[in-house]
Amino acid sequence: MLLVFLLVLGVVAFPVANSLPCTLLNAGVRREWSFLTRLERREYIDALFCLRSLPSVLPNDQYPGVRDRFDDFVA
Repeated sequence: MLLVFLLVLGVVAFPVANSLPCTLLNAGVRREWSFLTRLERREYIDALFCLRSLPSVLPNDQYPGVRDRFDDFVA
């Protein structure tokens, strides 16, 4: 669960491009939902709920309506 949360948080907190070259060791892999195990699905959903529980960090004048970190991610 922590790994999934950190991956989602990394996307939200650090939207700038990584300066490291992509290699087999650090490449991100997107996986189809149906290929995730039940545990991985549960951890992903728990990470989304965690984002919903954290306050937004984006300025409301530039992103009206954001309430939480999930909204930050969507915005």
